[in-house]
Amino acid sequence: MKVVTTLLLSQTCNRSPTQLWLRKLLIGGLRRLPKQAGAGRDTVWASCSPCDHIIVGLEAERRVVVENYRIPPAKVSTVPLGLPEAFLKAQTATREGGYLISVGTIAPVKRSLELARLAHKIEVPVLFVGKPFEPDNAYWREFSSLIDGRWVRHQPHVSSEPELIQFFRAARGFVLMSQYENWSFVAHEAAACGLPLLLMNLPWSRERFGDQANYFPKAWDENSSAAVLRTFYENAATLPAPHVKLHGWPEVAQRLKQIYEVLS
Repeated sequence: MKVVTTLLLSQTCNRSPTQLWLRKLLIGGLRRLPKQAGAGRDTVWASCSPCDHIIVGLEAERRVVVENYRIPPAKVSTVPLGLPEAFLKAQTATREGGYLISVGTIAPVKRSLELARLAHKIEVPVLFVGKPFEPDNAYWREFSSLIDGRWVRHQPHVSSEPELIQFFRAARGFVLMSQYENWSFVAHEAAACGLPLLLMNLPWSRERFGDQANYFPKAWDENSSAAVLRTFYENAATLPAPHVKLHGWPEVAQRLKQIYEVLS
């Protein structure tokens, strides 16, 4: 039986070149240790090495698999992720709502609290769409204390794709301050709805959107990030949406089918 696995290397593929180089040395050292000692077993390597083929969504992930984990390039394919038909056929945003929109779980990795603080600091309205990762922890409690219906707005649940599309279409722009991602569905959904994007300056975002998106500073600084957010909000009504290739799931399925046929 042929085995194909899909990897999501959100954090790893967004490390700096120096961090990846050090990680490569570490992985090489661990792999030389006796596996029975436990120290030589790396989770990704243990998952990848027995497989006939590995699928990733980004070239940044592919580089990690090939260069860090020494998987032969012929065994690794980059396959994009798709969007539902509703987003591919969405009408262009009206941008009449006057707010920025950020979609995702309210959690530290998304830096929801930091974005909410910036929104208050510079008085820019941001609508957060998403549930808390942990509703009883201090992070959510502090975030919820900032919800005022003016600068920080919160929509915990969206029941359908058309409803989310309406939130996107009314927004002035989309903002995501996540520490790392691999293939961000919501960023692509926002682009499909005709919104300009403000993202963290990371390998995943540069690979997918290049110079067609707006970026926070690479080195985190509250004042400079606040200035970028303010400028983005003020200009968003006239900024263009990214014109990148958006894939549907049937197209993705055809690419996967080709890979499986070669392996069969």
